[in-house]
Amino acid sequence: MRKLFFLIFLFLGTVAYGQDLWTLQECIKYAFDNNLQIQQSTLSIDQAKVNSNAAKASVAPNVNFNTGYFWQFGSFIDPTTNTRNLGGLNAQTNSSTLSANWTIFGGLDNYNAIKQSKLDYLVATYNWEAMRNDVAINIAGQYLQVLFNKEVVNINSLVLENSEKLFLQTKKRYDAGALAKGDLLQIEAQKASDEQALVSAENSLDLSVLQLVQTLQLDTLEGFDILAPDLDLPDSYLMSMTPDAIYSQALDLQPNVKSAKITVQSSELAVNRSKSGFMPTLSLTGQLNSNYSTRPRQSFISSSVDIPAAPIGEAITPAGNFPVLSYPVTTQQLVQTSVLDDFGTQYSNNFNQFIGFNLQVPIFNNLSVKRNVSNTKLQLENNKVAYEQSKMEFRQTVRRAHSDALASYKSYQSSVKSVESNKESFTYAEKRREEGAISQYEYENARILYLNAISQQLQSKYDYIFKIKVLEFYLSNNMSLQ
Repeated sequence: MRKLFFLIFLFLGTVAYGQDLWTLQECIKYAFDNNLQIQQSTLSIDQAKVNSNAAKASVAPNVNFNTGYFWQFGSFIDPTTNTRNLGGLNAQTNSSTLSANWTIFGGLDNYNAIKQSKLDYLVATYNWEAMRNDVAINIAGQYLQVLFNKEVVNINSLVLENSEKLFLQTKKRYDAGALAKGDLLQIEAQKASDEQALVSAENSLDLSVLQLVQTLQLDTLEGFDILAPDLDLPDSYLMSMTPDAIYSQALDLQPNVKSAKITVQSSELAVNRSKSGFMPTLSLTGQLNSNYSTRPRQSFISSSVDIPAAPIGEAITPAGNFPVLSYPVTTQQLVQTSVLDDFGTQYSNNFNQFIGFNLQVPIFNNLSVKRNVSNTKLQLENNKVAYEQSKMEFRQTVRRAHSDALASYKSYQSSVKSVESNKESFTYAEKRREEGAISQYEYENARILYLNAISQQLQSKYDYIFKIKVLEFYLSNNMSLQ
């Protein structure tokens, strides 16, 4: 039985089953690459990048081309002559327009929109980093829980192995008539209890592995196992630091706090953008246009016509009765004709352009601008409160983590003393039992106390390691068991 507790600390390593073993870094990397929440957060970064590019493009002019071909019937305005068709003549028309508009000054809204989109991109990035940090801490805790459960299984396996050997030895002595049947039954009951403890430990291990696999979002448990590194007790230098000192060093590294801070800056720009609604907008606009119609245009041409001024013959003037001859008079008149120019000729003849400035001065817009300014100011104040809240929550988290780590460290130190004390008590009980000076019940009580002390030491050890690693993670943003 003495060999049992000598082997307990000698064989606390992980049993390898022949498959590839996952390290903590591999688990974290796999989660970073495959976790659905992190993937959603990555898409948010992509969306913020698209919005940032769109904000930069908003300072460029808008250029549009529009064209259409139409069949017109009845009364309509001919686009080539701008006259109404009343003759019932059907026509086909085409119009093409190339227009451009460039906002020269819009209350600096575009400029602030570019700055705000850059900040929103940073917010999305910091939220992504915060999501990764949460996943890393969660996986580290579950990874250490699996390691703890593995060691508990190893301990219970060694205990059961020793109980089975003890049972065989006791049975031989009983068969030889050296022991009473009651002694054999007590050892058998002890063996059954150890078997139950091993099954319970294996169930706890299976559940912890399942939880880690689910967090990693693996498709199957088959072939999955983790590597158990040599874990020494971490340096307790962080215990010599005050929680506020740790908080001050770690604050600027926390992505969720940085996200809240940048959100406040983005809200300040949103206020400036809403105020731009009070300012005038100056834009430069221009247009190229031409059209075509199958309706013939009306053309007038000049022609000579002889019109007699008076009958040809003699005329007697009042002045003197001299005969006067009358000759025909030639005059000019306009004759209306119909002309249908081809497509190219019409587009060339109807081509027109313009360029100019447009100034829009807001006077009264149903208080919509004022309402927007008020809403953005309220959102700014809300985000300021959220920023202060994030700092306060992180301060509380650090204080709680520091307090938990300190309590775990004290618990571990106490458990070490408890193991040493219970080991001596059990060793003494084992000798007394061999001498027949104590009952099996007293022996079992000493044994159980020793095993509980070992289990408590393991639990406090892993709990302390995790708490220290969390504090180190706050200071470095790097999770490692080394």
